[in-house]
Amino acid sequence: MWLKAADLGSNKAHYHLGNKYLGSGVRSDADGEKARYHFELSAIRGHEDARFWLGKVQKFVGKLDRTFKHFMISASAGHDPSLNEIKDGYKLGHVTKEEFAKALRAHKVSVDEGRSDERTKAKEQLAVENAPMTNEKAVRLMAKIEKLGNITK
Repeated sequence: MWLKAADLGSNKAHYHLGNKYLGSGVRSDADGEKARYHFELSAIRGHEDARFWLGKVQKFVGKLDRTFKHFMISASAGHDPSLNEIKDGYKLGHVTKEEFAKALRAHKVSVDEGRSDERTKAKEQLAVENAPMTNEKAVRLMAKIEKLGNITK
C-alpha cells in the first residue's frame, strides 16, 4: 500500500517506507540505501521528520557534514529533535558556535510563527476534551446513558 501511494507521489508514504526499511536497524546496505532514498524524497517535499531521519542515516554512514546540514534545515522548520542533535553536535565539536546560534534563531522564528491566539485556544480546548474523566463526570454520564436505555425500552 505504501509503495503504491509513494508511486502516486505521497510524501507521507515515502516517509513511512523510509521507516520500514530502516526498521529497528539497517539490516543490509540495500535496506539502508532504500531508507535513504525514501527519506530523501519525503524531505525534499518538506517532511521535517524525514529530513531528521535522513540526517540520522547520513550520520550512521559517517557523512557528518551532510548530517548537520539536514538537521539545520529541519531545525529551521521548528523540529525540536533536530535542534537537539545540533546541540549535541556543538558539544562534540562538529558544529560551530555560529552554526548553532543560527539554528537556534531559525528554530525560534519558526516556532514563533506557528503561534497564534486561535492555535492556543484550540490546544486548550483539545486538552479539556481529552482530560481524564472525573468520578463526578462519569456518574453524570452513566445517568444519561441509563435514561437513554429507558427510552429505548
